[in-house]
Amino acid sequence: MLPRKNTILVVHPPGGYGKIFLWCLAYFSGQFRKDAKLPSWMLKYPYRDIIPYSLNQGVISFITDETFGSERQTTTEYLHSNNEFLFGCTTADFGQDLEQQQSYINDHKLCFKKIVQLTLDSSCHLMILHNKLKKSKDGGYQQFFNRVIDHCKEPFGASDPVPVWQLREMVSFEHSNSTDQYQPVVSDQVINVPVRQLVHNFQGTVVSVLQYLDLPIVHDDQFDRIKNQWLDSEKFVNVDSLCQHIVSAVLSGQEFEWSADQLSLIDEAYVQYLLRQNQLELRCYGLDTFPTSSVQLKELLYPV
Repeated sequence: MLPRKNTILVVHPPGGYGKIFLWCLAYFSGQFRKDAKLPSWMLKYPYRDIIPYSLNQGVISFITDETFGSERQTTTEYLHSNNEFLFGCTTADFGQDLEQQQSYINDHKLCFKKIVQLTLDSSCHLMILHNKLKKSKDGGYQQFFNRVIDHCKEPFGASDPVPVWQLREMVSFEHSNSTDQYQPVVSDQVINVPVRQLVHNFQGTVVSVLQYLDLPIVHDDQFDRIKNQWLDSEKFVNVDSLCQHIVSAVLSGQEFEWSADQLSLIDEAYVQYLLRQNQLELRCYGLDTFPTSSVQLKELLYPV
Protein backbone atom coordinates (compact mmCIF):
# COMPACT_ATOMS: atom_id res chain seq x y z
CA MET A 1 0.00 0.00 0.00
CA LEU A 2 1.45 3.37 -1.00
CA PRO A 3 0.95 6.31 1.37
CA ARG A 4 -1.59 8.79 0.10
CA LYS A 5 -0.77 12.42 -0.55
CA ASN A 6 -0.47 14.59 2.59
CA THR A 7 -1.23 11.89 5.15
CA ILE A 8 0.57 12.89 8.35
CA LEU A 9 0.74 11.02 11.65
CA VAL A 10 1.95 12.36 15.00
CA VAL A 11 3.32 9.60 17.25
CA HIS A 12 3.80 10.55 20.89
CA PRO A 13 4.41 8.99 24.31
CA PRO A 14 1.72 9.01 27.01
CA GLY A 15 1.60 12.56 28.38
CA GLY A 16 3.74 13.79 25.48
CA TYR A 17 1.46 16.62 24.24
CA GLY A 18 0.86 14.92 20.91
CA LYS A 19 -2.76 16.02 20.57
CA ILE A 20 -1.90 19.63 21.38
CA PHE A 21 0.96 19.58 18.87
CA LEU A 22 -1.30 18.01 16.26
CA TRP A 23 -3.84 20.82 16.73
CA CYS A 24 -1.05 23.42 16.40
CA LEU A 25 0.13 21.90 13.11
CA ALA A 26 -3.40 22.06 11.74
CA TYR A 27 -3.99 25.60 13.03
CA PHE A 28 -0.75 27.11 11.73
CA SER A 29 -1.23 25.43 8.35
CA GLY A 30 -4.58 27.19 7.97
CA GLN A 31 -7.14 24.54 8.92
CA PHE A 32 -8.87 26.75 11.50
CA ARG A 33 -9.94 30.39 11.69
CA LYS A 34 -7.35 32.84 12.95
CA ASP A 35 -9.26 33.49 16.20
CA ALA A 36 -9.46 29.77 17.04
CA LYS A 37 -8.27 28.65 20.47
CA LEU A 38 -6.88 25.39 21.71
CA PRO A 39 -9.91 23.24 22.61
CA SER A 40 -10.65 23.54 26.32
CA TRP A 41 -10.69 19.77 26.80
CA MET A 42 -7.00 19.63 25.88
CA LEU A 43 -6.17 21.86 28.84
CA LYS A 44 -8.42 20.21 31.43
CA TYR A 45 -7.75 17.09 33.45
CA PRO A 46 -8.60 14.36 33.13
CA TYR A 47 -9.37 14.25 29.42
CA ARG A 48 -12.97 13.69 28.54
CA ASP A 49 -13.67 11.11 25.88
CA ILE A 50 -12.04 12.30 22.67
CA ILE A 51 -14.37 12.72 19.69
CA PRO A 52 -13.65 14.06 16.20
CA TYR A 53 -14.07 17.79 15.65
CA SER A 54 -17.40 18.73 14.10
CA LEU A 55 -16.22 21.79 12.14
CA ASN A 56 -13.07 20.72 10.35
CA GLN A 57 -14.37 18.33 7.68
CA GLY A 58 -12.22 15.47 8.94
CA VAL A 59 -8.91 17.31 8.72
CA ILE A 60 -7.92 16.18 12.21
CA SER A 61 -8.69 12.77 13.57
CA PHE A 62 -7.52 11.43 16.93
CA ILE A 63 -6.54 7.86 16.22
CA THR A 64 -6.34 5.33 19.02
CA ASP A 65 -3.82 2.54 19.15
CA GLU A 66 -6.70 0.10 18.72
CA THR A 67 -7.44 1.65 15.33
CA PHE A 68 -3.82 1.37 14.21
CA GLY A 69 -3.06 -2.06 15.52
CA SER A 70 -1.34 -4.95 13.78
CA GLU A 71 -4.27 -5.50 11.44
CA ARG A 72 -3.66 -3.65 8.17
CA GLN A 73 -7.30 -3.99 7.09
CA THR A 74 -8.49 -1.61 9.81
CA THR A 75 -5.84 0.95 8.88
CA THR A 76 -6.65 0.76 5.18
CA GLU A 77 -10.40 1.12 5.74
CA TYR A 78 -9.84 4.08 8.06
CA LEU A 79 -7.70 5.98 5.56
CA HIS A 80 -10.06 5.32 2.67
CA SER A 81 -13.03 6.57 4.70
CA ASN A 82 -11.38 9.92 5.48
CA ASN A 83 -10.46 12.94 3.41
CA GLU A 84 -7.27 12.84 1.38
CA PHE A 85 -5.70 15.50 3.58
CA LEU A 86 -5.41 13.84 6.98
CA PHE A 87 -3.69 14.61 10.25
CA GLY A 88 -3.65 11.69 12.63
CA CYS A 89 -2.39 11.18 16.18
CA THR A 90 -1.55 8.02 18.07
CA THR A 91 -0.13 7.23 21.50
CA ALA A 92 2.24 4.34 22.13
CA ASP A 93 4.41 3.27 25.06
CA PHE A 94 7.64 1.53 24.09
CA GLY A 95 9.44 1.53 27.43
CA GLN A 96 12.99 0.26 26.85
CA ASP A 97 12.16 -1.64 23.68
CA LEU A 98 13.77 0.41 20.90
CA GLU A 99 13.31 -2.47 18.45
CA GLN A 100 9.55 -2.35 19.09
CA GLN A 101 9.61 1.41 18.53
CA GLN A 102 11.36 1.03 15.17
CA SER A 103 8.93 -1.72 14.13
CA TYR A 104 5.96 0.46 15.14
CA ILE A 105 7.24 3.37 13.05
CA ASN A 106 7.96 1.08 10.09
CA ASP A 107 4.40 -0.27 10.21
CA HIS A 108 2.90 3.21 10.13
CA LYS A 109 5.18 4.35 7.30
CA LEU A 110 3.14 2.04 5.07
CA CYS A 111 0.04 4.19 5.58
CA PHE A 112 1.36 7.71 6.10
CA LYS A 113 3.51 9.85 3.86
CA LYS A 114 5.18 11.63 6.80
CA ILE A 115 5.47 10.83 10.51
CA VAL A 116 6.18 13.36 13.25
CA GLN A 117 7.56 11.63 16.35
CA LEU A 118 7.76 13.46 19.67
CA THR A 119 10.86 12.30 21.56
CA LEU A 120 11.83 12.49 25.22
CA ASP A 121 14.96 12.97 27.29
CA SER A 122 15.62 13.39 30.99
CA SER A 123 15.12 17.17 30.83
CA CYS A 124 11.34 16.68 30.66
CA HIS A 125 10.92 13.55 32.81
CA LEU A 126 8.73 15.17 35.49
CA MET A 127 6.80 17.38 33.08
CA ILE A 128 5.71 14.35 31.06
CA LEU A 129 5.00 12.21 34.13
CA HIS A 130 2.77 14.88 35.68
CA ASN A 131 0.99 15.48 32.38
CA LYS A 132 0.30 11.77 32.01
CA LEU A 133 -0.99 11.43 35.58
CA LYS A 134 -3.12 14.58 35.42
CA LYS A 135 -4.87 13.46 32.26
CA SER A 136 -5.50 9.90 33.34
CA LYS A 137 -9.10 8.80 33.69
CA ASP A 138 -8.13 6.02 36.07
CA GLY A 139 -7.18 7.74 39.27
CA GLY A 140 -3.91 9.19 37.96
CA TYR A 141 -1.78 10.11 40.96
CA GLN A 142 -3.41 7.74 43.42
CA GLN A 143 -3.07 4.82 41.05
CA PHE A 144 0.60 5.72 40.54
CA PHE A 145 1.25 5.79 44.30
CA ASN A 146 -0.65 2.52 44.80
CA ARG A 147 1.44 0.86 42.11
CA VAL A 148 4.67 2.12 43.67
CA ILE A 149 3.59 0.90 47.12
CA ASP A 150 2.63 -2.53 45.77
CA HIS A 151 5.97 -2.80 44.02
CA CYS A 152 8.10 -1.64 46.95
CA LYS A 153 6.14 -2.60 50.05
CA GLU A 154 7.67 -6.01 50.68
CA PRO A 155 11.37 -5.07 50.31
CA PHE A 156 10.75 -1.87 52.30
CA GLY A 157 8.82 -3.67 55.02
CA ALA A 158 6.20 -0.92 54.88
CA SER A 159 3.10 -0.94 57.06
CA ASP A 160 -0.34 0.57 56.44
CA PRO A 161 -0.72 3.43 56.04
CA VAL A 162 2.62 4.23 54.40
CA PRO A 163 4.09 7.43 55.92
CA VAL A 164 4.99 10.33 53.65
CA TRP A 165 8.76 9.95 54.09
CA GLN A 166 8.65 6.28 53.12
CA LEU A 167 6.39 6.86 50.14
CA ARG A 168 8.81 9.55 48.94
CA GLU A 169 11.70 7.11 49.20
CA MET A 170 9.74 4.45 47.32
CA VAL A 171 8.97 6.92 44.53
CA SER A 172 12.65 7.92 44.35
CA PHE A 173 13.49 4.32 43.45
CA GLU A 174 10.63 4.29 40.98
CA HIS A 175 12.32 7.22 39.20
CA SER A 176 15.48 5.14 38.95
CA ASN A 177 13.50 2.36 37.28
CA SER A 178 11.99 4.63 34.65
CA THR A 179 13.88 5.16 31.43
CA ASP A 180 13.73 7.71 28.67
CA GLN A 181 11.71 6.51 25.72
CA TYR A 182 10.89 7.66 22.21
CA GLN A 183 14.45 8.02 21.04
CA PRO A 184 14.94 9.50 17.55
CA VAL A 185 14.23 7.16 14.65
CA VAL A 186 16.40 7.63 11.56
CA SER A 187 14.25 7.67 8.43
CA ASP A 188 13.62 9.96 5.50
CA GLN A 189 9.90 9.67 6.28
CA VAL A 190 10.18 10.66 9.96
CA ILE A 191 10.95 13.96 11.68
CA ASN A 192 11.86 13.74 15.37
CA VAL A 193 10.73 16.59 17.61
CA PRO A 194 12.05 16.76 21.20
CA VAL A 195 9.23 17.73 23.56
CA ARG A 196 11.57 20.04 25.48
CA GLN A 197 12.44 21.85 22.24
CA LEU A 198 8.74 22.41 21.59
CA VAL A 199 8.46 24.15 24.96
CA HIS A 200 11.60 26.28 24.66
CA ASN A 201 11.31 27.18 20.97
CA PHE A 202 7.63 26.80 20.13
CA GLN A 203 7.51 28.95 17.00
CA GLY A 204 10.78 27.69 15.53
CA THR A 205 9.78 24.08 16.12
CA VAL A 206 6.31 24.39 14.59
CA VAL A 207 7.68 26.29 11.59
CA SER A 208 10.44 23.73 10.93
CA VAL A 209 7.97 20.83 11.12
CA LEU A 210 5.49 22.53 8.75
CA GLN A 211 8.32 23.16 6.30
CA TYR A 212 9.35 19.51 6.51
CA LEU A 213 5.73 18.51 5.84
CA ASP A 214 5.52 20.90 2.85
CA LEU A 215 2.58 22.69 4.46
CA PRO A 216 1.84 26.43 4.31
CA ILE A 217 2.52 28.62 7.35
CA VAL A 218 -0.37 30.96 8.18
CA HIS A 219 -1.51 32.90 11.26
CA ASP A 220 2.20 33.59 11.84
CA ASP A 221 1.41 36.47 14.20
CA GLN A 222 -0.39 34.12 16.60
CA PHE A 223 2.48 31.98 17.88
CA ASP A 224 2.81 33.79 21.21
CA ARG A 225 -0.97 33.66 21.83
CA ILE A 226 -1.23 29.92 21.22
CA LYS A 227 1.97 29.12 23.13
CA ASN A 228 0.81 31.14 26.15
CA GLN A 229 -2.62 29.53 26.09
CA TRP A 230 -0.93 26.14 26.24
CA LEU A 231 1.86 26.77 28.74
CA ASP A 232 -0.23 28.91 31.10
CA SER A 233 -2.13 25.73 31.93
CA GLU A 234 1.01 23.67 32.56
CA LYS A 235 1.95 24.02 36.23
CA PHE A 236 4.85 21.56 35.97
CA VAL A 237 6.50 22.78 32.77
CA ASN A 238 9.62 24.03 34.63
CA VAL A 239 9.76 21.56 37.52
CA ASP A 240 12.56 19.46 35.95
CA SER A 241 14.88 22.46 35.75
CA LEU A 242 13.96 23.47 39.31
CA CYS A 243 14.91 20.02 40.64
CA GLN A 244 18.16 20.07 38.68
CA HIS A 245 18.94 23.52 40.09
CA ILE A 246 18.31 22.34 43.65
CA VAL A 247 20.74 19.46 43.21
CA SER A 248 23.33 21.71 41.54
CA ALA A 249 23.04 24.17 44.44
CA VAL A 250 23.61 21.38 46.97
CA LEU A 251 26.63 20.04 45.09
CA SER A 252 28.21 23.47 44.63
CA GLY A 253 27.41 24.79 48.10
CA GLN A 254 25.23 27.57 46.67
CA GLU A 255 22.44 28.93 48.88
CA PHE A 256 19.11 28.43 47.19
CA GLU A 257 15.57 28.46 48.56
CA TRP A 258 12.21 27.35 47.21
CA SER A 259 8.69 27.24 48.60
CA ALA A 260 7.04 24.03 49.77
CA ASP A 261 4.27 24.32 47.17
CA GLN A 262 6.76 24.36 44.27
CA LEU A 263 7.51 20.65 44.65
CA SER A 264 5.07 17.79 44.84
CA LEU A 265 6.02 14.57 46.60
CA ILE A 266 6.92 13.12 43.19
CA ASP A 267 9.28 16.05 42.58
CA GLU A 268 10.86 15.75 46.03
CA ALA A 269 11.47 12.08 45.29
CA TYR A 270 13.14 13.05 42.02
CA VAL A 271 15.52 15.36 43.90
CA GLN A 272 16.29 12.45 46.23
CA TYR A 273 16.91 10.22 43.19
CA LEU A 274 19.24 12.80 41.54
CA LEU A 275 21.23 13.15 44.76
CA ARG A 276 21.59 9.39 44.94
CA GLN A 277 22.95 9.49 41.39
CA ASN A 278 25.65 11.76 42.82
CA GLN A 279 26.46 9.27 45.61
CA LEU A 280 24.55 11.24 48.25
CA GLU A 281 21.86 9.57 50.31
CA LEU A 282 19.13 11.39 52.23
CA ARG A 283 18.52 10.80 55.94
CA CYS A 284 14.85 10.41 55.21
CA TYR A 285 13.52 8.43 58.19
CA GLY A 286 10.62 10.44 59.63
CA LEU A 287 11.24 13.29 57.16
CA ASP A 288 7.60 13.90 56.24
CA THR A 289 8.29 17.59 55.51
CA PHE A 290 10.89 18.11 52.82
CA PRO A 291 13.50 20.91 53.22
CA THR A 292 12.97 24.20 51.39
CA SER A 293 16.59 25.31 51.05
CA SER A 294 19.82 23.80 49.74
CA VAL A 295 21.46 24.44 53.13
CA GLN A 296 18.80 22.45 55.01
CA LEU A 297 18.91 19.68 52.45
CA LYS A 298 22.69 19.39 52.49
CA GLU A 299 22.66 18.88 56.28
CA LEU A 300 20.52 15.75 55.75
CA LEU A 301 22.86 14.08 53.27
CA TYR A 302 25.63 11.55 53.70
CA PRO A 303 27.96 9.98 51.10
CA VAL A 304 27.43 6.44 49.89
